[in-house]
Amino acid sequence: METLFDKFGGVRPMAEHLDEPPSTVQSWKTTGRVPAIKQQRVLEKAAELRIAITAEDVVFPLGRTVEAHGQLDARSDGATSSGNEREISGRVAA
Repeated sequence: METLFDKFGGVRPMAEHLDEPPSTVQSWKTTGRVPAIKQQRVLEKAAELRIAITAEDVVFPLGRTVEAHGQLDARSDGATSSGNEREISGRVAA
């Protein structure tokens, strides 16, 4: 699967295009997230460079993965399972 970073040609080229230090872009890759404040810039630069990406590529730069903690369950409210099922949306369930 091609990641957001691959689409830009790697961490260094992406950093150069975005005027960010390579270490910053590497941290995005390591954590698997582009900070919300940077996401629009990434989309704009990709469009300028004619790199085909979507908002989903920016929100999930390494692709959609399900982590062991916080997996989505079958609940219709979209809440995640955190191991503490008593607390839902700040309320204590009965």
